[in-house]
Amino acid sequence: TPQVMSANTTTLSSGVVLSASTRFVVLNTGVYNFQFSAQLNKTSSNTDEVAIWFRKNGVDLANSNTEMQVAKQGAYGKLVAAWNIMESMNANDYLEIVWASADTTYELLGESAKTTPYAKPATPSIIVTLTQV
Repeated sequence: TPQVMSANTTTLSSGVVLSASTRFVVLNTGVYNFQFSAQLNKTSSNTDEVAIWFRKNGVDLANSNTEMQVAKQGAYGKLVAAWNIMESMNANDYLEIVWASADTTYELLGESAKTTPYAKPATPSIIVTLTQV
């Protein structure tokens, strides 16, 4: 079943608001660049496909899907998916990121900051940037 990616933190916002944890709502009419990265993790062996696409106002955007495969190696099967689209938007339109796989062992993996074997900041499961151009 397709799932909509959710976000829970807004670091900086100007003319865009996060609504219902999944909707990136624009406040002004214009053309927008919608970028994201998502850290996928596969917890089982084998190689299976995962698809990611965009929705605008609840409707799948034509030609926005990309499919990829993640192979588990050792304890993890990590892959970072990242791309963008340009979209003409009216005030109060919203965009969402949808993902799906027949393999239920995929997850969006966020990780806390680490101190060993070296210090590094937390890894968010998704990062989204939506800017008016």
